[in-house]
This record gives sequence, structure tokens and C-alpha cells, in this order.
Amino acid sequence: IFLGTSHIYRGVNPAITDEVWGENTFNCASALQDIDGSYAWLKEAHKSADIDKCYFELSVRKMKSDRQERMEETTTTYIIADYMKPSRNRTSYLREAVNPEDYANAFFRVRRNWKNIYSLETMKDIIARKRTDEYRNYDSVESYAGKGFFPLTGKFSRVSTSGIRNITDNYMSDDYRMYLEKMVSYCKENDIEFVCFISPAPEYLLERTKNYDSLITQIKEICGELGVPFYDFNLARTSILDLKDDDFMDYNHLNSSGADKFTKVFADFFAGKIEEEELFYDSYAEKKEHLPKRLLGLNIKSDKEAGICKVKAVSTKEEKYLYEAWYLNDAGEYELLQEKSTNRSIAMPTKGNIQLKIILYNEENQKLDEYVRKL
Repeated sequence: IFLGTSHIYRGVNPAITDEVWGENTFNCASALQDIDGSYAWLKEAHKSADIDKCYFELSVRKMKSDRQERMEETTTTYIIADYMKPSRNRTSYLREAVNPEDYANAFFRVRRNWKNIYSLETMKDIIARKRTDEYRNYDSVESYAGKGFFPLTGKFSRVSTSGIRNITDNYMSDDYRMYLEKMVSYCKENDIEFVCFISPAPEYLLERTKNYDSLITQIKEICGELGVPFYDFNLARTSILDLKDDDFMDYNHLNSSGADKFTKVFADFFAGKIEEEELFYDSYAEKKEHLPKRLLGLNIKSDKEAGICKVKAVSTKEEKYLYEAWYLNDAGEYELLQEKSTNRSIAMPTKGNIQLKIILYNEENQKLDEYVRKL
């Protein structure tokens, strides 16, 4: 089985692992799956299936969270618990994952959102949505490829408003490590092979991450202490796993073509068809040395009240860029905000829905790319 966040339930195709391994595999990942949910799912799946191996995604986003943070977001807990049969496992999971004041909603679904029963506006909205063709024809249901896999369509626009992700010392929270140790112990007690891995992200996100190699070192040390293997597919050589921008739906998730590419290499590696030294660099710093100079995208941070938009080109190598900025006015035409300049703090309108177009040039005045973003 495969456990983890949407990176996995969008990114690992069991049809491919079934074929390569000649085994029955299933994707047990879910959106924003917290590690306590992964632990509960592992035990739940083991009730009805003879599990030989568990491949667990170490989510960079999730591994720094603690119990209190999880308790504040119950939706991700309900995504798992609502599909579990009444059992000691389900009860234990909800008791640990939900604040006591939310127990009634957690254990009795009929009570959840009960206050909305008397809201006329809520009832009108529900009835209106259920009368739409989209609802009646199931067009709102995500595409399902079977065995827990939900592939994505679409391509990464290469423009994002995400901030820089900073890897600190002791990045993994004590709470996350506690549940990781529980999962490892459970698998050892039940003769299940446990493997940790990180799924690939676009180079854009890795460039926006400070001290990524520190994270790899920390995880290797922890997994070494627990006696489980760990592999980071962000360190894969592009000669073997060559993921392009068009293989991602956004700066976090693979789309269907990217998922198939990744899963094939993933399956071949664990089938012993690719050697570890052949597939992985020792560090991200080493991988960067082998990456060609390439513009990866644009990062935008806006402050509407101040009327300032800060932009920064993201690339594999440090380069100087020129930024030309336009905004879409009320007449539906683009109006110039800034001529080509190295200035990255651009004055913009403060009212209404703002759509910017940023055109990027190199020092030789050659146009490299343009990005459109609604703020």
C-alpha cells in the first residue's frame, strides 16, 4: 500500500506498480493526510488485507505540524474517519485527532453542521447546487482511475504566490516523529516492510526552499535510527526521471503524465531494475551543479492596500532579469505599469480585481516569458 498526502493519491498509479511488480497494490493516500491518519489507515487496511509492504510519503509540509494544528482542521480527519467502520481503531483515532468539544460532530455525522439545518440560505444553496446539470451528471466528481488513484489534468502555470520555505534544525516535530515510530513499530510487529520516501516536486519549489539538504540529512538520521530505508526522488537524475514543467499540475502536484513517469521509475527502482547509485545524487547541491541554466517561473507577492507588487524570477542559476509590468484595466485592455527594469517592487492599482501581466527579459533585452496572474 501507499500512504501519504495528495502528492501520492495524485502521483502514484497502482496500475503501473501492479504490472511492474506483479503484485496487488493500492493507493491509500488522501488530501492533506496527517500522519495520525496514515497510522490509522495502515491498521485499518491490515484488517482486511495481507500487507507485505507499506510505502510512506514523508510530506515536507506535514512533518513540521503538531497535534494542536491537526485538531484545528477536522476536514482532513473526517476524510479518513468517515470511511472507517466503527471499531476500536476508529475510536482511538478520533479521540486523538479531534478536540473534545468536537467529539459530537466527529462521532455522530448526523450532528455535523446541524446549526445549518435552520439556515434558509444554506438550504437554498444546497437545493440550487443539487439541481445543476453538473451535480446530476456527476461532472463535479473527480476522475477516478481505480485502486485509490485520482489523476490530475492541467499544467503548471509557472507562476505562484507561495513564500520561501525555510528548513530549520529539528524540522520534524516531536508529534510527527512519535507517529512515525508507531508506524514503524506496527510494521515490524506484523512483518510488514516499511519504506519512507519523498515524492518529486518541480524545480521551482525546490529553488524556493532554503537549506533543502539539511532536511535530507535530518530525515536520513531519523530513518537510520528507526532502521527503515529512505529515498528522496527530488534527488533523482534527470537522465532517468526527467520531469518537465508540463508534468506538474501546480508547484506541488504531478499531473497524470507526470504521475505515470514517476510511478514507472518508482516501480522499476523498487523492483531492483535501477541501482540506487544510478538513480540518485547524494545531495540536492550536487544535483543543482548538473542542472542546466533555466528559467523556472515567477514568484509574486502583492500588498493591495499598499499598492505594491513584488516579483522575482525563479531560475536554476543566479541571473539578472528585466521586468515589464501591465495590468488589465476596466476596458479589458492591458495598461503599462512599468517599462523594462530591474526594479522588482512594482506600483499597482489598489482597488478591484487586479490581473497583472509580467514580461521577463534577459540582460540582452530578449523576451524570455510572460506570466498572467489574478491577485
